[in-house]
Amino acid sequence: MVLSIDALSSAWVQREVRLALDEAQQRTNGYKVISLVLPGVQPGILNLLFPREPVHIVVANTPTGLSEAMPKIFAALGEQLPED
Repeated sequence: MVLSIDALSSAWVQREVRLALDEAQQRTNGYKVISLVLPGVQPGILNLLFPREPVHIVVANTPTGLSEAMPKIFAALGEQLPED
């Protein structure tokens, strides 16, 4: 899930986070909740929604921010980037 300051202020997003975390607890097939954290979100605020140590990946607010975060995203999913 993508988390920004505005998203964290949304009751709807907070509900979705809780539902996803509940689902992750119930599954045994490797289901993961991975948050892509946008600039401006302080780590401490994430503790309110994520009681356990989740996977947070910071995405820079630059034209290449998402591309630069892709290796971490793939690693969090247990995958590797394609060679090409």
